[in-house]
Amino acid sequence: MTNKRLIKFENLKDDPWFKRIYSRLSKPDLELARGFLAKHATLSSDEFEFKLNRLFLDIEAKPKRWLEITELLMISNGE
Repeated sequence: MTNKRLIKFENLKDDPWFKRIYSRLSKPDLELARGFLAKHATLSSDEFEFKLNRLFLDIEAKPKRWLEITELLMISNGE
């Protein structure tokens, strides 16, 4: 089964608007996003959004670009 969200996420690096945001992410930021996408690949769109909205709640030391990570993951969940 292909991970459509991961494909959409990777395509954002070439998007005219979102490539600015994608390029700001560090290697650990990208690994965190890809890991989240892989872990939750089988969830429905609503379930994925639920998990995404709680991604950084329990983390005290959030990544510097946590808002950008969240935005790109949210875009990746769209149709």
